[in-house]
Amino acid sequence: MATSRTRTAKKSVAPSLGAKVPPSAEVTKTGVAVARRIEEEIIGDGWPLGKWLGSEPELIDRYEVSRAAFREAVRLLEFRGVARMRTGPRGGLIVTAPDASVVTRAAASFLDYQHVRAPHLFNARSALELKCIELIGGRMSREQCERLQAIVDAESTYSPAQIAENSDQFHLVLAELAGDPAIELFLRVLTELTGGHSFPAAYDTFDNSNAIYRTCREHRRIATALMSGDVDKASTLMLRHLKWVSDGVATLETGAER
Repeated sequence: MATSRTRTAKKSVAPSLGAKVPPSAEVTKTGVAVARRIEEEIIGDGWPLGKWLGSEPELIDRYEVSRAAFREAVRLLEFRGVARMRTGPRGGLIVTAPDASVVTRAAASFLDYQHVRAPHLFNARSALELKCIELIGGRMSREQCERLQAIVDAESTYSPAQIAENSDQFHLVLAELAGDPAIELFLRVLTELTGGHSFPAAYDTFDNSNAIYRTCREHRRIATALMSGDVDKASTLMLRHLKWVSDGVATLETGAER
């Protein structure tokens, strides 16, 4: 009877067929190391998009790891947008372009977890937005002017709901025109948070017709000053615009806590 019970107990805790078993600590550690090594090799090779790095059996032999550890490495690489495993006759690991949204979401979640308040976010955002205007300066090309003009023209045709949904696009285009990838990435993080990620209830209240149309008007004034080469005026208008939005959100945030 004891033997029977023992067998029954062992059978009851055995994983069912098809169940996913979490990787062991050693497999995870090895997978992290292999993923880092592959990423470093891709960077050293100039990040050749679309390059075939090898099949799974070839790469397992090359890095001298188990299949479980290699697949953990692939999972990490795919999550980071560094590479992906392609199936089929010519299957294997392929170099891909990283997705900035992965970093944006992670940073936004961390700041949200830290309970960063609206004034702190807007202080950082103001510094970056003013730097964007400084970098753009009075050197906007015809194509850049047309792109910025198209953004403010489109806003003038939007409904209040559409402007509320797309108002960050104006600021993200400015970040792109500044030509600094690091600033563009950080500004994306901040616009995601200040655009309602952390304060959705506040923005639901703040997004009334008067506020929305004021946003549209101020975007146009900033764009006009920038396209005419008046950097000082564009900076002043941007700072005033962001302070107005920051004050409104901070007021609503404070009211929501009472």
